[in-house]
Order: sequence, then C-alpha cells, then structure tokens
Amino acid sequence: RPRRLTSSSIKSDVEETGSRVSLGEETEEDVCFPILPESHTSRGIDFQEIDLFIETIRYGSEGCDSIHESDSILPEKTTNISGLVGTSEKKIPYASESVLFNDSNLNFRNSVQKNRDSNKFLREDGSIYNGGAQWPKSCIGVDRFSFFSSESEETIHALDFPSLIRQDQTFSDLFKEENGAWWLDCLNPTDAEMRMFTKAFGIHPLTAEDIRTQENREKVELFKSYYFVCFHTFNQDSNSDDFLKPVENYMVVFKNGILSFHFAQVSHPANVRRRARQLRDYVEVSADWICYALIDDITDSFAPFIHLIEREADIIEEAVLIDRETDFSVMLRRIGEARRKTMSLMRLLAGKADVIKMFAKRCNEHWDMTPKGNIGLYLGDIQDHIVTMYQNLLAYEKILSRSHGNYLAQLQVESFNANNRVTDVLGKVTVLGTCLLPLNLVTGLWGMNVHVPGQDVNSLGWFFGIAGCIIGLICTFILMTRIWLQGKTGQSNSPAVSTAKGSNGSL
Repeated sequence: RPRRLTSSSIKSDVEETGSRVSLGEETEEDVCFPILPESHTSRGIDFQEIDLFIETIRYGSEGCDSIHESDSILPEKTTNISGLVGTSEKKIPYASESVLFNDSNLNFRNSVQKNRDSNKFLREDGSIYNGGAQWPKSCIGVDRFSFFSSESEETIHALDFPSLIRQDQTFSDLFKEENGAWWLDCLNPTDAEMRMFTKAFGIHPLTAEDIRTQENREKVELFKSYYFVCFHTFNQDSNSDDFLKPVENYMVVFKNGILSFHFAQVSHPANVRRRARQLRDYVEVSADWICYALIDDITDSFAPFIHLIEREADIIEEAVLIDRETDFSVMLRRIGEARRKTMSLMRLLAGKADVIKMFAKRCNEHWDMTPKGNIGLYLGDIQDHIVTMYQNLLAYEKILSRSHGNYLAQLQVESFNANNRVTDVLGKVTVLGTCLLPLNLVTGLWGMNVHVPGQDVNSLGWFFGIAGCIIGLICTFILMTRIWLQGKTGQSNSPAVSTAKGSNGSL
C-alpha cells in the first residue's frame, strides 16, 4: 500500500536530496526518495522550483517566506543574506555558503557575449561590457554557467545561476520551445545547485549522487526521461601539476536539451558551441547531437598528445643506437617521461571504447530515450577512433620499452668498456712499478755511507756506465713484459679462431 503524502512529508522530501554525501545524514536516512509528481512543469522543467532557488539566493529567508505566504510583488531592494548562516534550513532549502552574495554584485550579474575573445567588450577602466550589463573590475571572475540554444546566435555566460537571465526575464523565456535545443553547462556545481537541478529537471537521485561524488567510472545509463553519460576528459595544460590527470565530465541528455557538469575548466564546451554554429545549416543541432559533439571533441583532444608521443618515440629509438659520449641520466629521464605520458593516456582511453560500444548498442535497440537519427553511426566512428588511438599507444609503448632495454644494454657495454680501459691502465702502471722497484734498490745503495765504485775517480764514466745499465735493464723488462702479454693474448684468441673454423667447416 503506497504511503500517503502529507504536507510535512512532501516538505521533507523537497528538502532532502537522497544522498548522505552532501548533508551528512545517518545511514538509515541514506535512501532513494521517490521523485515527486511533476507540477508546474513546461517542457519537463519545473520553473517554480527554479524561481524558489533564485529567490532564496537573492532575498534570503524573508523573500522565501513571502513566496509561500502571498504572491505579492517582491521589493526592488535586494537583501544581504550573508547573515543567514544561523537561520532554519526549512526556511532556506537552498542556502549554501558557496553561493551567498552581497548587494554590491547583485546588480552586475548578467553577461551575454557573442565572442569571448573579442576586445570590443573590454572597457578602458578594466571592466567588461557584455549584453548591456557592465561588470566592475572587482566582480570579474570565472563564468561558471553557460547557456546555449540552437536557434540563438548568442551564448549567455554568468558567474552564478541567477545571472543567466535579466531582471525583466524569466527562465521560462530562456527555455522556450522556439529557441530550439538548449544546453546548460555548469562548472563545479554546489550542493544547493545540484538539489535544484535534481528537482527542477527531474533528475534521478542516483544520477545526482554520481555527479556530486564525482564518479570516476565512465558509463551510460538510461532513465525514463533522459539518459546519463559519464565521459571524462583530462587536463591539457602541460605546465600544470595535474597534466594528463582525468577531469570528470557528466552529461544529462533530455529530449529537448542537455545539462553538462564538470569540475575543472575545459575547452570542450566552447569548441562544441563554435562547431554547432558552423554546422547548424547542414545538420540538426539537437540535444543528442550536442552530446555526440562533446564526446567527439573529448576524443579528438587526445590526438595532438598522441602525435607528440609518436615523434618522441621515433626520436628516442634513433638516439639510443647512436654511440656517443653524453649524459646518460638525461636520456633515461626522457625515456621514463615518455613512457609515463603513454601509460597515462592509455589509462584515460582504456574504458572509453566499451562505453561507446554499449552506447551504440543501446541506440540500435531502439530505446525510448536513446539518440535518434544517425547518431549511432557517429558513435561507431568515435569507437573506431578510440580503438585506433589505443592501439597506437600500445605500439609506442612497445617501442619505448624496447628502446629502454636497448639503452640499458648500451649502458652496460659502456660500463664494461670503461672497466677494461681502467684495468689496462692499471696493468701498465703495475708493470712500470715492477720494473722500477728493483732499480730503486740499486740506486738507494749508492746513497748509503759506504765506499761506492768510482768514488775516487774524477771522470763521469762510472756514472754513465751505471745509468746505462739501469736503462738497459728497464728496456729488457719492458720487452719481456710485452712478449709475455702478446703470448697471453694469442692463447686467449686461439679457441675463438678454432671455433670459427669449425663452424665454417660444418657449413
């Protein structure tokens, strides 16, 4: 028997999110609440819930209470809600410290721009002029929200969700059917914003929880009114410490629009919007097409880095075979860095082919909420592209692995040759010392306080005669040593020569 909904239970359900992560609930309260029946919806969107969220953010508890008590016109004077931290959560269902604003920036929220790279919106005083609203220099920051519609030439950018509309505009005007397919992109959504999206757009609590907890497993899930795609990208800034680290990207695709969420600044939304404007005369820019274009742009972003790894692998493969004096640590570090980048890209691409394959399979099964038209063919092309890139990375990894082994073998050969050279020098020094040591004994005797031959003779004959004998002995020792070493070398080479002759004879 279904539970009868009372006013208190409905109010409690509105305040809950179905997740323990954001509100710190107990284990017994971490349950999936049923989605409330749709009311005051248009095109599947509950604009009353959106208006409640906006009024909560802008006007605080007084504005929120006035919504429930009467339909009177709200005052034009905005209220600072920075002091509402201690108020009741029932009065402020969407209050969050990360989305509270003061009076100084509420008048400068709307930002509409056609081209973000154009300098015509930049004023001399450092402020920005966009769509009729002037942003003071102190309010310039990162635009967290972007709204795009297929029939509009403009993209709306805003620092927060309420700034997407002008004061004389409502969100129902923004999501009009004549505007075509809509796309709302959100950067790093807060818990309050996620609760609003969940209730206003009818998102399942499991989907909302995956987004809030930044689920790192890529997947595709089908629901009654939408399908949910987790397809992650990566940090492309080579100067960042998080280079090649995964960046979570989520897409909630409805029949008439799409919600996308990511937790780091990426270039894919801007690329897709530019591509949509260029192709709108040739293709139907629907919500399914936008989802495909996002997946395709994320996939294409791997290509430049794979090309760089290909060039690096070819250079390393040629360099390890060149015998020259160099700093071995530099080459080893270079090989290790190339292998690290290759493995990072392989990890990023590992699960994407399976996700696209499953997505294309469900498209062919004619599910109600799967993409229509030729999107399935496009997904097959993306899958082939991903498989090709992954196979190329496998080949580059094998090249780098072989080059790494060859370079280590070359280091061993260089070390062996260096040891041989040191041994040869030490052998020569030893022979020289062996020759001079006996002669040092003879010359040392001349320094003793004894009678020396030729001591009483005034000529130098004895001196040169003894010196000549010493030099003759040295030459004799050196000659005998060389003959001995040559004989030893000949004996060591004779087995190899005999082995070679035997092998030639067998052939």
